[in-house]
Amino acid sequence: MGLVSRERCHYGLRVVAIKLYSTTYCPYAWRSRIVLHEKGVEFETFEVDLRDKQEDFLEVSPRGLVPVMVHDDTTIAESMTINEYLEEFYPEPPLMGDGPIERAAVRSAIVDLNFNRSRPLARLASMLFYGREKRDESVIEQQSARWNRYLDDLEQHFSDNEWLATDKFSMADLSLYPTELVTRIGFQLGGDRERPALDSWRERVQARESVQATAPEGFGTAA
Repeated sequence: MGLVSRERCHYGLRVVAIKLYSTTYCPYAWRSRIVLHEKGVEFETFEVDLRDKQEDFLEVSPRGLVPVMVHDDTTIAESMTINEYLEEFYPEPPLMGDGPIERAAVRSAIVDLNFNRSRPLARLASMLFYGREKRDESVIEQQSARWNRYLDDLEQHFSDNEWLATDKFSMADLSLYPTELVTRIGFQLGGDRERPALDSWRERVQARESVQATAPEGFGTAA
């Protein structure tokens, strides 16, 4: 059995039957925990051991991937799908923006992060953490440089914008934040250069109660 905890959000309780299969340090699962807290939804968390995946977890996630959410009799995988489902089921407060133009901007930022910008991180994780690839210093240097170029792009963006996709906090910001911070602390990537605008954005996100309530131990702040 995994560790199951019931989380009560500070924004008002709504009685629902939601269980989130999550791993504390997985940035994708962290995104969904933030969304649930932003929406003020009560939910249970099942802590998945990715090194020794529990039978209860594999019954709902045959591929063994987190996060997975069970809402009553509905099982949903993949953080992007889970988060948009929650947005539709609990529309307040809105996290995908107001109107089709803002929603398109938020989705575009998330897709860019998930399928383009994060590709170097998947390669690094495969080599450094999971042992799926033989360690190659030249590849590590190349993929690290690609991620740092993205951080440079973000620094330029946040020099002129408070948030990633719209003029307010959105699903794009809560998707970027766990990935950037886990990479910064876990991979030790990005902390060796001064990026004051990116730092200011990170501080704005960290100030949110939903982020503080869901942060893994030691991930509440990052200099």
